[in-house]
Amino acid sequence: MTLIRLSCIGTNLYAPMANGRFVGQPYSPATRYGFLEQVSPQGPLPGFQGNLHLYLGEMLAEAPQGGAPLLVMVHGYDFRADAPLRSDDPQASDNAHSRIYHFTDHGDEEHDRHSTGWPLWLGFEETDQGGNGIAIAFAWNSFGDDLHLPVYELAEKEIAWSLLGVLLVLHARRPNRRIDLFGHSLGTHVILQTLRLAAEHAPDVAAHCDRVILMGGSAYVTPATQVYDVLTSTMPPSLGAPLTDALQIYNFMSVEDAVVGPLSEIFTRGPNDEKHMIGRYGLKSRQPRDGWLDLELEDDDLKTWVRDNFALDISGDQPGFLRSQDHWYYWTHRPNMALYRKILRDRDETSIAAWRGRGVPEHLDGG
Repeated sequence: MTLIRLSCIGTNLYAPMANGRFVGQPYSPATRYGFLEQVSPQGPLPGFQGNLHLYLGEMLAEAPQGGAPLLVMVHGYDFRADAPLRSDDPQASDNAHSRIYHFTDHGDEEHDRHSTGWPLWLGFEETDQGGNGIAIAFAWNSFGDDLHLPVYELAEKEIAWSLLGVLLVLHARRPNRRIDLFGHSLGTHVILQTLRLAAEHAPDVAAHCDRVILMGGSAYVTPATQVYDVLTSTMPPSLGAPLTDALQIYNFMSVEDAVVGPLSEIFTRGPNDEKHMIGRYGLKSRQPRDGWLDLELEDDDLKTWVRDNFALDISGDQPGFLRSQDHWYYWTHRPNMALYRKILRDRDETSIAAWRGRGVPEHLDGG
Protein backbone atom coordinates (compact mmCIF):
# COMPACT_ATOMS: atom_id res chain seq x y z
CA MET A 1 0.00 0.00 0.00
CA THR A 2 1.60 3.27 -1.16
CA LEU A 3 -0.57 5.73 0.78
CA ILE A 4 -1.61 4.89 4.35
CA ARG A 5 -4.13 7.31 5.80
CA LEU A 6 -4.58 8.35 9.42
CA SER A 7 -6.88 10.95 10.95
CA CYS A 8 -6.31 12.53 14.35
CA ILE A 9 -8.96 14.28 16.44
CA GLY A 10 -7.30 15.54 19.62
CA THR A 11 -5.63 12.48 21.11
CA ASN A 12 -7.78 9.98 19.18
CA LEU A 13 -6.44 8.24 16.10
CA TYR A 14 -8.70 6.91 13.35
CA ALA A 15 -8.26 4.94 10.15
CA PRO A 16 -10.37 6.71 7.51
CA MET A 17 -11.73 5.04 4.40
CA ALA A 18 -9.37 4.50 1.49
CA ASN A 19 -10.39 7.86 0.01
CA GLY A 20 -9.88 9.68 3.34
CA ARG A 21 -13.50 9.88 4.44
CA PHE A 22 -13.67 10.07 8.23
CA VAL A 23 -15.36 7.20 10.10
CA GLY A 24 -15.95 7.49 13.85
CA GLN A 25 -17.21 3.98 14.54
CA PRO A 26 -14.99 1.32 16.21
CA TYR A 27 -12.23 -0.09 14.03
CA SER A 28 -13.00 -3.20 12.01
CA PRO A 29 -10.17 -5.32 10.56
CA ALA A 30 -12.58 -6.37 7.81
CA THR A 31 -13.12 -2.84 6.55
CA ARG A 32 -9.87 -1.30 7.83
CA TYR A 33 -11.48 1.90 9.03
CA GLY A 34 -12.76 3.36 12.26
CA PHE A 35 -11.47 4.47 15.67
CA LEU A 36 -8.05 2.98 16.44
CA GLU A 37 -6.96 4.16 19.88
CA GLN A 38 -6.13 7.13 22.06
CA VAL A 39 -2.55 8.28 22.56
CA SER A 40 -2.06 10.90 25.26
CA PRO A 41 0.41 11.97 27.98
CA GLN A 42 -1.94 10.46 30.56
CA GLY A 43 -2.10 7.01 29.00
CA PRO A 44 0.29 4.28 27.85
CA LEU A 45 2.01 4.47 24.51
CA PRO A 46 0.69 2.07 21.86
CA GLY A 47 1.40 -1.59 22.44
CA PHE A 48 1.63 -4.56 20.12
CA GLN A 49 -1.99 -5.57 20.77
CA GLY A 50 -3.69 -2.28 19.89
CA ASN A 51 -5.70 -1.44 16.80
CA LEU A 52 -3.11 1.10 15.63
CA HIS A 53 -0.53 -1.68 15.55
CA LEU A 54 -2.99 -3.97 13.78
CA TYR A 55 -3.99 -1.41 11.17
CA LEU A 56 -0.50 -0.20 10.29
CA GLY A 57 0.77 -3.78 10.32
CA GLU A 58 -1.88 -4.87 7.84
CA MET A 59 -1.24 -1.92 5.56
CA LEU A 60 2.55 -2.23 5.68
CA ALA A 61 2.36 -5.96 5.02
CA GLU A 62 1.13 -5.22 1.51
CA ALA A 63 4.24 -3.18 0.71
CA PRO A 64 7.63 -4.69 -0.11
CA GLN A 65 10.57 -4.43 2.24
CA GLY A 66 13.35 -2.24 0.96
CA GLY A 67 15.13 1.05 1.08
CA ALA A 68 12.53 3.29 -0.55
CA PRO A 69 11.31 6.20 1.59
CA LEU A 70 8.91 5.68 4.48
CA LEU A 71 7.55 9.20 4.82
CA VAL A 72 5.13 10.76 7.32
CA MET A 73 3.40 13.88 5.98
CA VAL A 74 1.95 16.49 8.37
CA HIS A 75 -0.08 19.46 7.09
CA GLY A 76 -0.47 22.85 8.72
CA TYR A 77 -3.20 25.16 9.98
CA ASP A 78 -6.91 25.25 9.11
CA PHE A 79 -7.75 21.68 8.13
CA ARG A 80 -10.38 19.33 9.58
CA ALA A 81 -9.72 15.61 9.57
CA ASP A 82 -13.45 14.92 9.83
CA ALA A 83 -14.57 17.37 7.13
CA PRO A 84 -16.58 16.09 4.13
CA LEU A 85 -14.51 15.20 1.09
CA ARG A 86 -16.57 17.17 -1.48
CA SER A 87 -16.67 14.68 -4.35
CA ASP A 88 -18.06 17.50 -6.53
CA ASP A 89 -14.98 19.65 -5.88
CA PRO A 90 -12.19 17.87 -3.97
CA GLN A 91 -10.03 20.99 -3.93
CA ALA A 92 -12.68 22.84 -1.91
CA SER A 93 -12.66 20.37 0.98
CA ASP A 94 -11.13 21.30 4.35
CA ASN A 95 -10.04 17.68 4.71
CA ALA A 96 -6.32 17.28 3.93
CA HIS A 97 -6.97 13.78 2.57
CA SER A 98 -8.93 15.43 -0.22
CA ARG A 99 -6.95 18.66 -0.64
CA ILE A 100 -3.28 17.60 -0.54
CA TYR A 101 -2.94 13.87 0.24
CA HIS A 102 -3.75 12.65 -3.28
CA PHE A 103 -2.29 11.73 -6.67
CA THR A 104 -4.24 14.13 -8.90
CA ASP A 105 -2.55 16.86 -10.96
CA HIS A 106 -4.83 19.92 -10.78
CA GLY A 107 -2.52 22.10 -12.87
CA ASP A 108 -2.36 25.84 -12.29
CA GLU A 109 -5.42 25.77 -10.01
CA GLU A 110 -3.20 24.37 -7.29
CA HIS A 111 -1.55 27.74 -6.66
CA ASP A 112 -4.64 29.63 -5.52
CA ARG A 113 -6.50 26.61 -4.10
CA HIS A 114 -3.48 25.15 -2.26
CA SER A 115 -4.28 21.68 -3.55
CA THR A 116 -1.00 20.21 -4.80
CA GLY A 117 -0.84 16.45 -4.24
CA TRP A 118 2.07 15.92 -1.88
CA PRO A 119 2.63 12.18 -2.49
CA LEU A 120 2.40 12.66 -6.26
CA TRP A 121 5.10 15.33 -6.50
CA LEU A 122 7.32 13.68 -3.88
CA GLY A 123 7.71 10.73 -6.21
CA PHE A 124 5.36 8.12 -4.79
CA GLU A 125 3.44 5.85 -7.18
CA GLU A 126 -0.25 5.33 -6.51
CA THR A 127 -0.48 1.85 -8.01
CA ASP A 128 2.84 0.19 -7.19
CA GLN A 129 1.83 -1.04 -3.70
CA GLY A 130 4.65 0.88 -2.04
CA GLY A 131 7.46 -0.30 -4.27
CA ASN A 132 8.68 3.28 -4.72
CA GLY A 133 8.06 4.16 -1.08
CA ILE A 134 5.27 4.44 1.47
CA ALA A 135 3.65 7.74 2.45
CA ILE A 136 1.75 8.09 5.73
CA ALA A 137 -0.92 10.78 5.32
CA PHE A 138 -1.43 12.23 8.81
CA ALA A 139 -4.50 14.50 8.95
CA TRP A 140 -5.48 16.39 12.08
CA ASN A 141 -7.97 19.02 13.24
CA SER A 142 -5.87 22.15 12.96
CA PHE A 143 -8.55 24.83 12.77
CA GLY A 144 -9.37 27.42 15.42
CA ASP A 145 -11.40 30.58 15.95
CA ASP A 146 -8.61 32.41 17.82
CA LEU A 147 -6.00 32.23 15.08
CA HIS A 148 -2.77 30.54 16.07
CA LEU A 149 -2.31 30.08 19.82
CA PRO A 150 -4.94 27.46 20.81
CA VAL A 151 -4.06 25.23 17.86
CA TYR A 152 -0.35 25.73 18.50
CA GLU A 153 -0.84 24.45 22.05
CA LEU A 154 -3.04 21.59 20.82
CA ALA A 155 -0.30 20.57 18.39
CA GLU A 156 2.22 20.34 21.22
CA LYS A 157 0.08 18.86 23.98
CA GLU A 158 -2.03 16.36 22.03
CA ILE A 159 -1.22 15.94 18.34
CA ALA A 160 2.51 15.40 18.87
CA TRP A 161 1.72 12.55 21.28
CA SER A 162 -0.50 10.92 18.68
CA LEU A 163 2.19 11.25 16.02
CA LEU A 164 4.72 9.77 18.46
CA GLY A 165 2.43 6.75 18.75
CA VAL A 166 2.48 6.41 14.97
CA LEU A 167 6.30 6.54 14.87
CA LEU A 168 6.53 3.92 17.60
CA VAL A 169 4.36 1.50 15.65
CA LEU A 170 6.09 2.21 12.34
CA HIS A 171 9.45 1.46 13.95
CA ALA A 172 8.11 -1.70 15.58
CA ARG A 173 6.71 -2.91 12.27
CA ARG A 174 9.70 -1.82 10.16
CA PRO A 175 12.65 -1.78 12.59
CA ASN A 176 15.26 -1.59 9.82
CA ARG A 177 13.55 1.19 7.89
CA ARG A 178 14.44 4.85 8.30
CA ILE A 179 11.48 7.19 8.85
CA ASP A 180 11.30 10.58 7.12
CA LEU A 181 9.02 13.49 8.05
CA PHE A 182 7.62 16.23 5.83
CA GLY A 183 5.62 19.16 7.20
CA HIS A 184 4.34 22.62 6.44
CA SER A 185 3.46 25.60 8.63
CA LEU A 186 1.97 24.42 11.94
CA GLY A 187 2.83 20.86 10.93
CA THR A 188 6.49 21.75 11.52
CA HIS A 189 5.66 22.45 15.16
CA VAL A 190 3.94 19.04 15.42
CA ILE A 191 7.00 17.35 13.92
CA LEU A 192 9.55 19.11 16.12
CA GLN A 193 7.58 18.44 19.30
CA THR A 194 7.16 14.80 18.26
CA LEU A 195 10.93 14.51 17.83
CA ARG A 196 11.37 16.00 21.30
CA LEU A 197 8.94 13.46 22.79
CA ALA A 198 10.68 10.64 20.92
CA ALA A 199 14.06 11.76 22.28
CA GLU A 200 12.66 11.78 25.81
CA HIS A 201 10.47 8.65 25.73
CA ALA A 202 11.72 6.49 22.84
CA PRO A 203 15.23 7.59 21.84
CA ASP A 204 15.89 4.51 19.71
CA VAL A 205 12.84 5.39 17.64
CA ALA A 206 14.11 8.95 17.27
CA ALA A 207 17.44 7.49 16.13
CA HIS A 208 15.63 5.81 13.22
CA CYS A 209 14.24 9.11 11.95
CA ASP A 210 16.25 10.50 9.07
CA ARG A 211 15.23 13.22 6.61
CA VAL A 212 13.03 15.95 8.12
CA ILE A 213 11.80 18.57 5.65
CA LEU A 214 10.19 21.66 7.20
CA MET A 215 8.48 24.29 5.01
CA GLY A 216 7.25 27.70 6.10
CA GLY A 217 7.54 26.69 9.74
CA SER A 218 5.23 28.45 12.17
CA ALA A 219 7.11 26.90 15.07
CA TYR A 220 8.55 29.68 17.23
CA VAL A 221 12.32 30.03 17.21
CA THR A 222 12.88 29.64 20.97
CA PRO A 223 10.89 26.38 21.42
CA ALA A 224 12.38 25.02 18.19
CA THR A 225 15.87 25.77 19.49
CA GLN A 226 14.98 24.02 22.75
CA VAL A 227 13.96 20.95 20.75
CA TYR A 228 17.26 21.08 18.90
CA ASP A 229 19.12 21.24 22.23
CA VAL A 230 17.25 18.14 23.42
CA LEU A 231 18.24 16.32 20.23
CA THR A 232 21.90 17.26 20.61
CA SER A 233 21.98 16.10 24.25
CA THR A 234 20.24 12.75 23.66
CA MET A 235 22.47 9.76 22.83
CA PRO A 236 20.40 6.60 22.14
CA PRO A 237 22.20 3.33 22.93
CA SER A 238 21.57 2.08 19.39
CA LEU A 239 23.28 5.15 17.94
CA GLY A 240 26.05 5.87 20.43
CA ALA A 241 26.05 9.51 19.34
CA PRO A 242 23.77 12.55 19.59
CA LEU A 243 20.52 12.35 17.65
CA THR A 244 21.71 15.21 15.46
CA ASP A 245 24.25 12.75 14.02
CA ALA A 246 21.34 10.72 12.63
CA LEU A 247 18.81 13.41 11.81
CA GLN A 248 19.00 15.56 8.69
CA ILE A 249 16.69 18.56 9.21
CA TYR A 250 16.15 20.89 6.24
CA ASN A 251 14.30 24.06 7.24
CA PHE A 252 13.03 25.89 4.15
CA MET A 253 12.29 29.58 4.78
CA SER A 254 11.11 32.58 2.80
CA VAL A 255 11.34 36.28 3.58
CA GLU A 256 8.41 36.69 1.17
CA ASP A 257 6.14 34.62 3.44
CA ALA A 258 4.02 37.13 5.35
CA VAL A 259 2.20 34.43 7.33
CA VAL A 260 5.33 33.52 9.31
CA GLY A 261 6.56 37.12 9.22
CA PRO A 262 4.55 40.30 9.80
CA LEU A 263 1.15 38.61 10.07
CA SER A 264 2.35 36.30 12.83
CA GLU A 265 3.68 39.27 14.77
CA ILE A 266 0.48 41.29 14.34
CA PHE A 267 -2.13 38.62 14.97
CA THR A 268 -0.57 36.40 17.66
CA ARG A 269 -0.04 37.23 21.31
CA GLY A 270 3.11 38.36 23.11
CA PRO A 271 6.14 40.56 22.36
CA ASN A 272 7.16 40.49 18.72
CA ASP A 273 10.66 39.19 19.37
CA GLU A 274 9.10 36.15 21.10
CA LYS A 275 6.92 35.46 18.07
CA HIS A 276 9.66 34.99 15.50
CA MET A 277 9.08 31.79 13.54
CA ILE A 278 11.54 29.40 11.96
CA GLY A 279 9.91 29.88 8.55
CA ARG A 280 11.30 33.42 8.48
CA TYR A 281 14.21 33.49 10.95
CA GLY A 282 15.47 29.91 11.12
CA LEU A 283 17.20 29.07 14.39
CA LYS A 284 19.07 32.40 14.31
CA SER A 285 22.36 30.53 14.29
CA ARG A 286 25.67 32.30 13.84
CA GLN A 287 27.45 29.00 13.14
CA PRO A 288 26.30 25.88 11.26
CA ARG A 289 24.49 23.36 13.45
CA ASP A 290 24.97 19.61 13.17
CA GLY A 291 21.96 17.99 11.53
CA TRP A 292 20.14 21.27 10.75
CA LEU A 293 20.14 23.50 7.66
CA ASP A 294 18.28 26.81 7.39
CA LEU A 295 17.65 27.48 3.69
CA GLU A 296 16.18 30.76 2.43
CA LEU A 297 14.28 30.06 -0.80
CA GLU A 298 14.52 33.67 -1.96
CA ASP A 299 18.26 33.95 -1.37
CA ASP A 300 19.84 34.61 -4.76
CA ASP A 301 22.97 32.65 -3.88
CA LEU A 302 20.93 29.58 -2.87
CA LYS A 303 18.79 29.81 -6.00
CA THR A 304 21.92 29.93 -8.15
CA TRP A 305 23.51 27.05 -6.22
CA VAL A 306 20.43 24.84 -6.67
CA ARG A 307 20.19 25.76 -10.35
CA ASP A 308 23.86 24.91 -10.91
CA ASN A 309 23.75 21.64 -8.94
CA PHE A 310 20.26 20.32 -9.71
CA ALA A 311 18.97 22.36 -12.67
CA LEU A 312 15.96 23.52 -10.64
CA ASP A 313 14.55 27.04 -10.35
CA ILE A 314 13.38 27.11 -6.75
CA SER A 315 11.47 30.09 -5.43
CA GLY A 316 9.73 31.40 -2.33
CA ASP A 317 7.87 34.20 -4.12
CA GLN A 318 4.68 33.39 -6.02
CA PRO A 319 4.49 35.84 -8.96
CA GLY A 320 1.65 38.32 -8.95
CA PHE A 321 0.22 37.41 -5.56
CA LEU A 322 0.09 38.95 -2.13
CA ARG A 323 2.92 37.91 0.15
CA SER A 324 0.49 35.94 2.30
CA GLN A 325 -0.04 33.59 -0.66
CA ASP A 326 3.67 32.77 -0.62
CA HIS A 327 3.02 30.68 2.49
CA TRP A 328 1.86 27.84 0.25
CA TYR A 329 4.35 28.36 -2.58
CA TYR A 330 6.83 26.11 -0.77
CA TRP A 331 4.88 23.15 -2.18
CA THR A 332 2.68 24.51 -4.99
CA HIS A 333 5.84 25.48 -6.94
CA ARG A 334 6.90 22.28 -8.73
CA PRO A 335 10.69 22.89 -8.72
CA ASN A 336 10.55 23.24 -4.92
CA MET A 337 8.83 19.86 -4.68
CA ALA A 338 11.40 18.42 -7.08
CA LEU A 339 14.16 19.52 -4.70
CA TYR A 340 12.39 17.92 -1.72
CA ARG A 341 11.97 14.76 -3.79
CA LYS A 342 15.72 14.68 -4.39
CA ILE A 343 16.38 15.06 -0.66
CA LEU A 344 14.19 12.04 0.02
CA ARG A 345 15.43 9.88 -2.83
CA ASP A 346 19.04 10.86 -3.64
CA ARG A 347 20.38 10.43 -0.12
CA ASP A 348 24.12 10.52 -0.68
CA GLU A 349 23.99 13.48 -3.04
CA THR A 350 21.71 15.54 -0.79
CA SER A 351 22.97 14.87 2.73
CA ILE A 352 23.70 17.94 4.83
CA ALA A 353 27.38 17.01 4.87
CA ALA A 354 27.42 16.69 1.06
CA TRP A 355 25.67 20.02 0.60
CA ARG A 356 27.99 21.81 2.98
CA GLY A 357 30.93 20.21 1.25
CA ARG A 358 29.67 21.73 -1.99
CA GLY A 359 29.20 25.14 -0.39
CA VAL A 360 25.44 25.37 0.01
CA PRO A 361 24.56 28.99 0.99
CA GLU A 362 22.78 28.35 4.28
CA HIS A 363 21.04 31.07 6.28
CA LEU A 364 23.13 32.18 9.28
CA ASP A 365 23.34 35.11 11.72
CA GLY A 366 19.56 35.45 11.93
CA GLY A 367 19.70 37.41 8.69
